[in-house]
Amino acid sequence: MPHTDRQDLPHFSGPQGVAAKLLQACQQELCSPSTVAGLLAEDPLLSARLLKFAPAAKGRSPAEAIPHCIGTLGVVAVKNLALVFSLLDQHRSGSCQGFDYRGYWSEVLLTYFIMMEMHAEASACVAHETSTWAMLSGIGRLALASAFPQELAPLLADGLSGAALLEQEQARLHTNHLSLSLELLTQWGLPDNLSGLVMAQVNVPPNRPASDSGLGALSGADAWQFACLTARQLCHANAQAGSLASVLFAFANASGIPHAKLITRVQQAVAKSLAGAEVLGVELSVSTMMDKLPQGTPSIVADSRLRILIVEDDPIVRTLLETWLKVDVGHSLISAGNGEQALELARQHLPQLIITDWRMPVMDGIAFCKALRLTDWGRSIYVLMLTASSGDDDLVEAFEAGVDDFLVKPVKRQSLGARLQAAWRYIHFREQWRQDNERLAVANEQLELQNRQLQLHSTVDTLTGLPNRRAGQRALTQAMSAAQRHGLQMCLICFDLDCIQLIHDSAGHVTGDEVLQLIGVTVQQTLRVEDTVCRWDEDAFLIIAPGTALTDGIKAAQRLRDAVVSHLITLESSAINVTIHIGVACWDAESKSREQLLVEVEQALAAAKRAGKNQIAVLSDETIRLI
Repeated sequence: MPHTDRQDLPHFSGPQGVAAKLLQACQQELCSPSTVAGLLAEDPLLSARLLKFAPAAKGRSPAEAIPHCIGTLGVVAVKNLALVFSLLDQHRSGSCQGFDYRGYWSEVLLTYFIMMEMHAEASACVAHETSTWAMLSGIGRLALASAFPQELAPLLADGLSGAALLEQEQARLHTNHLSLSLELLTQWGLPDNLSGLVMAQVNVPPNRPASDSGLGALSGADAWQFACLTARQLCHANAQAGSLASVLFAFANASGIPHAKLITRVQQAVAKSLAGAEVLGVELSVSTMMDKLPQGTPSIVADSRLRILIVEDDPIVRTLLETWLKVDVGHSLISAGNGEQALELARQHLPQLIITDWRMPVMDGIAFCKALRLTDWGRSIYVLMLTASSGDDDLVEAFEAGVDDFLVKPVKRQSLGARLQAAWRYIHFREQWRQDNERLAVANEQLELQNRQLQLHSTVDTLTGLPNRRAGQRALTQAMSAAQRHGLQMCLICFDLDCIQLIHDSAGHVTGDEVLQLIGVTVQQTLRVEDTVCRWDEDAFLIIAPGTALTDGIKAAQRLRDAVVSHLITLESSAINVTIHIGVACWDAESKSREQLLVEVEQALAAAKRAGKNQIAVLSDETIRLI
């Protein structure tokens, strides 16, 4: 297995292709974003997948999107995602009976998006890096299923899980999936401070008093554990809905995050996972996931229970309201004695409804409401004001301050109930509007990604990552137009590989494809920045060299020949030198059309083929000469 010293996993292949190269590069002391960008350029499909995980890169040109994606995700997260994509392509299914491959990859994807939701306030690089390590943290399960399918199957058939499964794995296989996960991830660069989180995945949810810091209070360890446990409960058919509910409630109580808001974040992660799964070709069990997941804030609103902040300095009135709203109806309540306290509590707990008195010490209801409406998070909270005055001037002042409704003191229970119904309708419709917008945003992201992939595939050769023939024709037209405007010359260089068929016949098409990729990289390194190279045919490439006279074009062709023929392709029983033929033609402002120039360079290439291996033929003034 590449990049691991384990010799006892015979059927588990590690990362391949560009993913393996990225892993190798990141194991060096210095791995720059430009190095990563160069490697990604070799695999357009990998690049397109990565862009899905960096939404901030959308709307940018392909040349800008990849560097921006690396800057957004960070080098480590890019490497980790490439590992996941490579492993997915190799181990999408397998021979281990009882191992839920579909559930495993669904869990991997959902773990990532739950972690991202729980790190919404963290910096993008930190969030992506931690989330990608979390999504890889169960790799030992896949490795065991791939390496020991027959030995692991009876353990899975017995329904073992958790500590019992670990014990039996250790007894029968002399290792277990957690230890193997840690070993593999350590070799892939897992930071020391995260190793304990990999080993803690079978622990129960935390059981401690709730934090007072509100939404986002989960520690890094708790968020990791929550993401892994919740994803596993959602993605596997044998998990019970009751177990999922206990996980959600336990973490909500431990963190101080409102239960409804925690569920909403998981719902958002599920929606993003569905979009990501479509890009990766992973089939998620949508109905199972959504059936198990509680409905979150919408269900709480639907059965009339709300998160309410009461702001009242009179303890008698406050107690009366608390009795009506919490004891009798079951709303979730927070109380404050003045506007200043209420503002801080509102920031921490994000209530759906605020019932506030007008006349209070320190900060009255009007000042509180104005301050609330100046914040991003407080603009949409429904505010019901209690007032002893029903005069028109007072009501105008209250509504101008941002109050949504009012209730005249002394408060009557029936009148309060009517106002709460109006508030519930507003909150309900706002929540539905938010969810609709999120669904539209996800759909738009999917459509944009698909359009970008179509655009990429229509202009890029998927094997070499170079512009294809269609893009090359467009580039040639643009180069000739620019040369004509500025009165410059231009050279075309066309070359093909005469050894590619021999390699296909001797070593197979995979090796032949690798040779073509190698030649593509070699040519790019040989050319100037302003030159363009494209894959013109199956084994032919076209180079457009603007501002280049014939003599300089010949020198460029010679440099190209020297660079390409230096490669020695080693096969099982022999080695093959790469050999090429090169044709050169020149264009000036008063000579020929695009089609004529292409005919000339192809005639020169044909002459080079007739002359033998590694020959350069130049067509000038209707005369062909060999160089």
